[in-house]
Amino acid sequence: WGLIRTAQTEHPDRFVLLDTDTTDLDWNTVLTHTSEPQLALRNSRLLAPRLVRGVDSERIAGVGGFGAGTDWRIDVVGNGGTLDNIGKTENPRATRPLEAGEVRLQVRAAGLNFYDVAVALGLAPSNEGLGTEGAGVVVETGPGVTRLAVGDRVFGGFAAAFAPLTIADERTLAPIPEGLSFGEAASVPTVFLTAYYGLRDLAGLKAGERVLIHAAAG
Repeated sequence: WGLIRTAQTEHPDRFVLLDTDTTDLDWNTVLTHTSEPQLALRNSRLLAPRLVRGVDSERIAGVGGFGAGTDWRIDVVGNGGTLDNIGKTENPRATRPLEAGEVRLQVRAAGLNFYDVAVALGLAPSNEGLGTEGAGVVVETGPGVTRLAVGDRVFGGFAAAFAPLTIADERTLAPIPEGLSFGEAASVPTVFLTAYYGLRDLAGLKAGERVLIHAAAG
């Protein structure tokens, strides 16, 4: 798909990307009567990608309504393998008793990374499912927690981030700096720590050195 998208950029209107299911269709009719560069065929319906804000309960597969309760999360359902298999599922982790060093978070924003895409497509194994970082508010602290308190705005790495409520280890969280929104904070942990680890620990860069960075977009 990446190669064809490059060709589309260089030669507009000459290539069409079509993601199909098992539906029979007259491809010539489709391809000669569309101006869309990319389409998906699902149950005899042609779908074009559009970016819209918000998701209603009817578009989320799984249990109950999208906003009902706090014991749900967005994760891979069924056999996975395609993005069509992302849906709403139960999340008993959210409401279990806290262990030593843990805090319960009300998630306000979550980061989406290439790792999540790889897990959803079945390309990477995962014991924790989708969502590995985010930002939110501490609503409960477990035994031995001293750095954080109820009401603190925090961000960091934790499992089941695509949920209204989750549990995190106190050591993987930090207070959100003043002036940073939940959305901005949720996008920081993975990419910033990856860059820091690569440049400082692996490359051993020092002040004054010059560096060429390429292929750094995912």
